[in-house]
This record gives sequence, C-alpha cells and structure tokens, in this order.
Amino acid sequence: MRVFKACFTIMRRHAVSFLVYFSIFITLSVVMSSLSVQNYSTDFEAERPGFAVLNRDKDSAYTDGFLQFLSGYGKQTELKDEKKVLQDAVFYHEAEYIVIIPEGFTEQWKDGESPKLETVMVPDSAAGYYLDSLTSQYWNLAHTYHQALPSMGEEELIDAVIGDLDISAEVEKEQFLESQPVPLIFEIYHRMMAYILLILVMLCVSTVFLAFKRPDLQMRDLCSPMRPIQMGGQIALFNAVIAFGSWLLLNVVGLCFYGPQIKAVDSRIIGLFILSGFVFMLVALSISLLASRFVKNENAQNIVSNFISLILCFLGGAFVPLELLGPGLLNVSKFTPTYWYIKALESVSGLTAFDSEALRPVWSNLLILLGFAVAIFCVYLVVNQYKNRSEESFGSIQTEIEA
Repeated sequence: MRVFKACFTIMRRHAVSFLVYFSIFITLSVVMSSLSVQNYSTDFEAERPGFAVLNRDKDSAYTDGFLQFLSGYGKQTELKDEKKVLQDAVFYHEAEYIVIIPEGFTEQWKDGESPKLETVMVPDSAAGYYLDSLTSQYWNLAHTYHQALPSMGEEELIDAVIGDLDISAEVEKEQFLESQPVPLIFEIYHRMMAYILLILVMLCVSTVFLAFKRPDLQMRDLCSPMRPIQMGGQIALFNAVIAFGSWLLLNVVGLCFYGPQIKAVDSRIIGLFILSGFVFMLVALSISLLASRFVKNENAQNIVSNFISLILCFLGGAFVPLELLGPGLLNVSKFTPTYWYIKALESVSGLTAFDSEALRPVWSNLLILLGFAVAIFCVYLVVNQYKNRSEESFGSIQTEIEA
C-alpha cells in the first residue's frame, strides 16, 4: 500500500490549506443556513406597508377614524400636498399607497352621493392593493352603518365600524404525527452541504492527481514493478476514503450544531437525509475524478473547483430555492445532479408515512442521482483511457516538488 500511504503524505503537506478551506466553508454554511431560514420560511407574518393620507376636506370623525383604521395595518408617512413630492414618494417606495380625500367628500358621502377618493399606488404593488382593499372595506361598512342607523352618533358609528373590521379568527396548529417536522435550518444545512462536498472532494482528488501526473514521476512509476492497475486501485481507494471522510465529517458537524433541534424528528427521516448526502458524495467523487484529468496546475485547480461547484449549486437549487427559478432555467437545472439531490431532500422533508407509496419519490430521486454518479464515472474511465494513451499524458504538469 505504498501508493496509498504516499497519497496521505501528499495530503498532510496540504493539511493547513485544507483545514482553512474546511473552516471557511463550514462557517459559511452555518451562517448562510441561519440567514436563509427567514427567506425559506413559509410562516405568515403580516407586513405594515407605508401609506399617506392627504385630507383636503375638513376634519371629521369619519376621516379621523379612517386614518386610525389604516394606521393599524400600515405605517403612515407624512407628505406635503405637492405633486412632485407625491411622485417621489411613490417612485422611491416611501409610500406604497396614497389616499387623497377631496374637498367636500364627507358631506357628499353623508348626503348619499358617491364621491370618489383619489388613490395613487406603486404599479403592481401587492401592498398597494392590500391597503386599497382596506380603504374600500372601511368606507363601505361605514356607509352601511350610516344607512341602517342614521340616528347613531358619528363617534359611536366609527367605533362600531373599526370594532367590526378588527375582528379576527384565532388559529391553532396541532401536530398529529409521531415525528416533528424537520427543522428548516437543518434542511438548509444539507442543501449547503452539496457545495462543500463538491469543492472539498474536488480539491483533495485533484491535489493527488497533480502530484502523480508530474512527467518525471509518472515515467518513474511506469518503470516500477507495480502494475498500473494496482497503482490506480490504491489511488482510487484513497479518493474513496477522502470522499467518505468528508461526507462523514460534514454530517458529524451538522449533528453537533443542530442535534438539539432534531431530537423530536423521526430517526428514519434523519437517516434518509444522511443517505441522500452519501449518494451525492458518490456524484461529487465522480465529478472530481473527471475534472482532475483536465487540471494541470494549482491555479486551474482552484478555478475549476469553484466554477463547477458554484454553477451546479446555483442551477440545482442549493443556493436559490427551485421555486424561484424560471421555467427555462428549471428545465436546464434538471440536467444537474444537485437538482435531484435537492428534490430528494424535499421529498424526505415532506414524509408523513414510511410505506412504499410515500417513499417512492425519495427512492426515485436517489436512483437518478446514483445514475448521474455512474454515468459521470464511465465518462471519466473513457477520458482517462484516452489520455493515458496519448502524448498529452506526459505534458507539463506544474506542481511543487514532492521530496
């Protein structure tokens, strides 16, 4: 196992740089997981968009009540009644919605006429439509009260209107499953793990390939009594150990960071998460072997590793949710292994049972992912066979001298 030991000797000489890489990537992964929880979260939280009310009519209980009602759902912005100021406020989103109460509006409204409010909103703004809906609800309900109970005082009428509009229903969430849902931050960590696995395995594998592909060392190995298949087998074993070690270490780190949060989660779900990462590790190893055949120096090593990892993770949905990708980009992403890895994680997260029907999407995604690993490895074997027979096999390889 001399070649196997030599591979570890090479790795030890790069241990510091790999530890720095690993520390940076783990820190980025944990930080990005924490920051992304809010972006990925499906929990509802009411927002308070900005609005402005310009009252060109005299003050009354109706206009005061209207301002009080809107203030409960948005943030009021004081604006001057000037066209330029209003245009700038809408353009810079200082106010998503502006209501202008024209002169004589209240008296016309009380007399049964149908005066119209002037409204300005940011084009295609959900907040603007939301506030406009609230405006319609207030004045329509106030009109209903005024018509039905004309003897009711204005203050009492406004209190009744606001009281009715503020009625809300309480919602209680109950969990009927034995297992708690997978914490979102744990799922996001496994999404980010795709990037870390790709780049770490690629850097480790290419480092060893660079050392053994130096022309002088390669010709010396060909003269040795060890057969090329034995040498290749030991290098392949080392690469497999490195890939497995990276996958194992990342899972241990994830369990250490998020262990308390997944205690109530079914262990079978956690096991499927780990299994999904293992299958993706095989894909990362295949990609690393193929990419290493085209790397000829350390600068190219870093460029290729980062480029391939970033492209696959951006297209596959590791960094950006698949729901945010356009139809065209989504069709392209289906040709990347990271897409099926993310789909596998989503399938596991959505499990509510463990029968064959429920697990079918999980196994389907993992089989497709395994197919990517086999296909890329076959391409690597073909490329490797071609390069070993060509003159390019003894081309210039730039690396440090291994003493």
